[in-house]
Amino acid sequence: MQQGHVGQRLPQPRAELLPREGMSRGESRKDVSGEPGGLGGVVSTISSSRSPLQPPDADDGEPFTTYFDSKIPIPEDETHSCFSFRKLWAFTGPGFLMSIAYLDPGNIESDLQSGAVAGFKVGSGSQRSPLNPTGGWEHPREEWEQQGLGSCLWVSLWVHPTPALGSRPQKPQSCGFGTAQRRGFGGIWGPPTHWCPRVPQLLWVLLLATVIGLLLQRLAARLGVVTGLHLAEVCHRQYQKVPRIILWLMVELAIIGSDMQEVIGSAIAINLLSVGKIPLWGGVLITIADTFVFLFLDKYGLRKLEAFFGLLISIMALTFGYEYITVKPSQEKLLQGLFVPYCQDCGTPQLEQAVGIVGAVIMPHNMYLHSALVKSRQVNRADKREVREANKYFFIESCIALFVSFIINIFVVTVFAEAFFNKTNAQVHQVCANASSPHAGLFPNDNSTLEVDIYKGGVVLGCSFGTAALYIWAIGILAAGQSSTMTGTYSGQFVMEGFLNLRWSRFARVLLTRSIAVTPTLFVAIFQDVEHLTGMNDFLNVLMSLQLPFALIPVLTFTSLPSLMHDFANGLFWKVAGGLLILLLCSINMYFVVAYVMALRSLPLYVGAALLSVLYLAFVAYLTWLCLVALGASFLACGSTGRLGFAARPELFLLGHVDSDPSVPR
Repeated sequence: MQQGHVGQRLPQPRAELLPREGMSRGESRKDVSGEPGGLGGVVSTISSSRSPLQPPDADDGEPFTTYFDSKIPIPEDETHSCFSFRKLWAFTGPGFLMSIAYLDPGNIESDLQSGAVAGFKVGSGSQRSPLNPTGGWEHPREEWEQQGLGSCLWVSLWVHPTPALGSRPQKPQSCGFGTAQRRGFGGIWGPPTHWCPRVPQLLWVLLLATVIGLLLQRLAARLGVVTGLHLAEVCHRQYQKVPRIILWLMVELAIIGSDMQEVIGSAIAINLLSVGKIPLWGGVLITIADTFVFLFLDKYGLRKLEAFFGLLISIMALTFGYEYITVKPSQEKLLQGLFVPYCQDCGTPQLEQAVGIVGAVIMPHNMYLHSALVKSRQVNRADKREVREANKYFFIESCIALFVSFIINIFVVTVFAEAFFNKTNAQVHQVCANASSPHAGLFPNDNSTLEVDIYKGGVVLGCSFGTAALYIWAIGILAAGQSSTMTGTYSGQFVMEGFLNLRWSRFARVLLTRSIAVTPTLFVAIFQDVEHLTGMNDFLNVLMSLQLPFALIPVLTFTSLPSLMHDFANGLFWKVAGGLLILLLCSINMYFVVAYVMALRSLPLYVGAALLSVLYLAFVAYLTWLCLVALGASFLACGSTGRLGFAARPELFLLGHVDSDPSVPR
C-alpha cells in the first residue's frame, strides 16, 4: 500500500457511481483500461474506481453524487471535423451555470456602484462654446438651451448648498457631467463645452476581470475533464488532514458570504415587488423554500435543469437590457470605454471600486463548481482525443457564456453611470417626491453624494423612469438572486462532499449545506432592515476576497502536476501566466481588504486584524510553497517534503501512483 502521508493511508478516490447512459457496466469499465502509466492507467483509474466506503446498495437507491443522476451523451462525429455544432450543443450547460456567479447580486451591486461612483469620463475635447469662449459662467441656462446645449448638466462634488441657476459658483474640486434635465434632475448648469457625450470609466476593468476569470475557469474545467475528479475531491486526496480541514473551512466561509449576498438579493427583489409588504426575513424564507424545490429539478433530467438556468439568464438579459434601452447611453463612447484603459481624475473611491469589480467577478467557490459541473458529460478519459475535444468545447462554451454575462454587466454599469453619476441625495429626493414615490424619505434632503445599492438602485430607477422600471429591475434582481442561490448551493454540496467525503442521502446533504449558509443570513435579515445592508455587503466582499487564494492556488497546483494531468498538464506559458494572474488578483484583493480595515478606524480591530493576518499569510505561504514545487521549483523541497508527509520525489509529492495501491479496485 502506498503511503500518502506519514502514518496515514492515501485517501481513496471518489467513485463514479453509475454507468454511463446507453452503456453496460462492462463497457463503463472498459474506458478506464488504459496502458499502465498512460492516461487511462492513472487518471481514469482514479476517476472510475469505487470507494470501499460506498454502501453496497448505492446503485439501487438514491445516488450519492450531486447533480449527476445521469450523464449527457456526446454525439459521434463521423467526419471527424474540427468543429461540430451538435457537439458544442451537447457540451453546452456547465459554462452557463458557472457564468451565473458573474451575475449574482453582489456583482450587480458592484456594477451599479462602479457606474455611480466612477461614472463617465468627460470627452477629450476642451474647447469652449462660442457662447462662452473663456469658460466662464455668464450665460444663463435658458440661453444654453436655445443653442441646443442644455442637455449637459454640471454636478459638483462639493457639499455646499446649490446656488441659483445662472449664478457663479466656486470651482469644485472635481466634477462630472450628469444626465439631461429632461430626466428630471436639477443642479448647477455649467459652461457648455464639447465634452458631451461621456465615456464610461471602469468598463475596461470589467472586461479585463472577465477575461482573467475565463482563463482561470479554463484551468478548473480541465482539471475536472482530465481527472474525472472535481477540485474539492482532488484536495481531499492530496493535502494532509490539517491543511485540508483549514482549506475546507476557508472555502465554506466564501460560500456562506456569497450565499448571504445572493439570498438577500432575492429577498430585496421580493420586497420591491411586494411594495414593501413582504419584509426582508420573509423574502429570505421564500428564497430558501423555492431553492429546495428548484434544486430537485435535475431529478427530471439534467437538461431541464440547465434549461431553467438558461431561462433565468434570459430574464436578466431582458430586464437589464430594458433599463439600458430606457437610459439610452452613447454607443460610440461605450465602446471607447471598453477598449481604452483610463480613469480621468480618479481618486481612492474610484480605485477601490475598480478593485471591487475584480473581486466581485473572480469568485473562489466558482472554481470548485466549474470543475464539478464538467463531469456531467460522457467523456472517455482513456482516449486522449476525446479529452482534448472536451476541453476545446467546454472552453468555447465558457467563452460564449461569459460573453453573455459580460453584456449583462455592461447594461448595469452603463445605466447607473449615465443616469446617476454624482447625483446628490437632495436631487433624488426631489425627483422621488415629484413622482409621488413612497420611497422619497429613503434619501435625506441634503447635498451629500448619492450612494446606491441594489435596493436604492431600483427605487431611483422607479422615481426617474417610472414604476415599470422599478418592477423590471426587481424581476432581474430576483432572477440573479435565485439562479446564483441555486448554483451556490451546488457549490456548497460539491465542496462538502469532496473535502469531507460525505456519504449521506441527498436530502440530508442539501439540508445541512443550506442550514450552514442560510442561518447567518436569516439572523441578519431579522435584525437588519432593507435600507441598511451596504455596510454588511462591504464586509462580505472583504470576506470573499480573503478566500480567493484558497481556490486559485490549488487549481494551479493540480493542473500543473504531470503525474495527475499527464499530457494535459500546464505548459511553461500557463504556469507563468497563471502564477502572475493569481499573484495580481490576490494583491488586488489584499489592497481592498487593507483599505476596508483602515477605514474602520478602531485600534482593537487593527490589532485583531494584524494577528489574524499572520495566521492567514502563513497558510497562504504554505499553499504557495506546495504550488511552486508543483510548478517545477524542486529546489524548494530541500528534502523536507518527507518530514511533512509527502513523497520524496518532488514531481509526485502530492499525488501517489494509484496503480501501485492494491486497495484501489481495478
